[in-house]
Amino acid sequence: MPYSSMLLYVNLDSLAARREDLSRRFFRDIMDPASCLHSLLPPPRSTAITYRLRSSEILPKVYTHTKRYCSFIQYGLKHYQ
Repeated sequence: MPYSSMLLYVNLDSLAARREDLSRRFFRDIMDPASCLHSLLPPPRSTAITYRLRSSEILPKVYTHTKRYCSFIQYGLKHYQ
């Protein structure tokens, strides 16, 4: 039986969808100031500045010198903000 049919049969999401959901929830937990990992995030931008920018994200993106290394913080800022 194909993977997608079996998922429908047992009423489950795919592994990729479950992994994405867990990553999104973990990043939202890190965004909470009470989290012990919150200090890993870059400082937030001022709201006086963000409303004038094309990209109105509260936290700025973090860039590295290499494309090979990408931390979860960088990935979360890019995808879950």
